[in-house]
Amino acid sequence: MSARLNVYRRTVKRGDVVIDGGAAIGTYTREALASGASRIIAVEPLPANIECLQRNLSSEIRAGRVTIYPKGLWDKEDTLVMHGESGHLGRGSFLSSDSRQETEGRLPLTTIDRIVAELGLARIDVVKMDIEGAKQNALRGGAAVLRRWKPRMVISAYHRTDDWTAIPALVARIEPRYATSVDHCVVTGWMQIAPEVQLFW
Repeated sequence: MSARLNVYRRTVKRGDVVIDGGAAIGTYTREALASGASRIIAVEPLPANIECLQRNLSSEIRAGRVTIYPKGLWDKEDTLVMHGESGHLGRGSFLSSDSRQETEGRLPLTTIDRIVAELGLARIDVVKMDIEGAKQNALRGGAAVLRRWKPRMVISAYHRTDDWTAIPALVARIEPRYATSVDHCVVTGWMQIAPEVQLFW
């Protein structure tokens, strides 16, 4: 099991309501369920990944424990071109336009605040984000949720060179009560040592 999965398992408590941003094929969603989460909102924009989620979590979806939300997380309602890498369902990005990546076309985007309002959620306990460089946008789009419930957050912080400093600064501006720590670090593509996962509580 990867270090990130271990972090996620430790973050979720029994009965939690979780937003899984960048749900991909459902690995984190399964970990949250195994850790006792009562409901997961699996947010995923890529059609191929959505199909995998529907297959992998069909019984949990029928039971109402998992809701697939087929959009990407952003700071407003919008559509953007998704750049994806053939054969790697977890590597789609709205921000990267690397020439080696294949374009997936324009996909819909929404905000955490909009999801919570639309689904009528009574609370959010945990927000996980592994969304290939879009975390800062997504955090701005979830400011009301962060201020209202101060959910615990698990955020991958190695996709952009400034993530490891910009994300904590942004969270502090939105909700100053948050504490933060780094779980472990990785060597990035820019040959810098940066946090792979940042925790907020």
